[in-house]
Amino acid sequence: MGFAGTCIFVYLYTISKLMFQKLTLLNVELLPEKIANTLRKAIVEGYLAPGTRLVEADLSQQFHVSRIPLREAFRVLEGEGLINIVPHRGAIVSQLRDEELVELFKVRALFEVFAVEHLTENPNPAILKKLDSIIGQMRLVIASGDVSTYYGLASEFHETLVSGANNFVLAHQYEQIKGKLNRYQAALSRLPESPKKSLAEHSKIVKHIKSGNKDLASISAKEHIDDLINRYLNSRSKECTKESLGKNKLNMEKTVP
Repeated sequence: MGFAGTCIFVYLYTISKLMFQKLTLLNVELLPEKIANTLRKAIVEGYLAPGTRLVEADLSQQFHVSRIPLREAFRVLEGEGLINIVPHRGAIVSQLRDEELVELFKVRALFEVFAVEHLTENPNPAILKKLDSIIGQMRLVIASGDVSTYYGLASEFHETLVSGANNFVLAHQYEQIKGKLNRYQAALSRLPESPKKSLAEHSKIVKHIKSGNKDLASISAKEHIDDLINRYLNSRSKECTKESLGKNKLNMEKTVP
């Protein structure tokens, strides 16, 4: 096991120990859910990188469970698109794809614009107070450089916006794609300056909702999602260019006599 593998093992062991230490026979039916939650968190936050194989024998030992609840957890994560179950290879963490991000975030924009318009026309003091509280917490964690906490707050901000629509069908559909959304959200949170930009955009959205200007509120919500897409794609483009330059340099070094 290499250094990366050791880090993943330590992370999963620590988290699983905390989550399972209070488990009793009375709530054994929650085992698959607890395992899925632990693995989901590890995948979303990047501890389990795309392409990582989830070995049943190793995870069963780490979680102190049989393979039955583990396989049930795998099915949950497969349904969320976080892993792929490949014949003769087992469960593998799915890849992040540019096309998927664009599709997901465009659907997300439709949901959130609808929610913002509804919230502007039907102000909910409790929702607005919560949004203000989240923005305040974001300022503190950005100042401290706590990316992991910021990611959680960013996800909570968008989920709160959607809840402001007071629409069960919308909330249910949003829940179906939340796992994938959060994974890309976490990746975006790790980009330099992205949290600061998002904080300004979040503040702008709430400001227009409070002012009662539905058009500006919906435009701000749409522009925020578009900006997130562009940030991610620009970052990926720079990564590809850097990798290409690295390969070209290596090839040139090999050809020099």
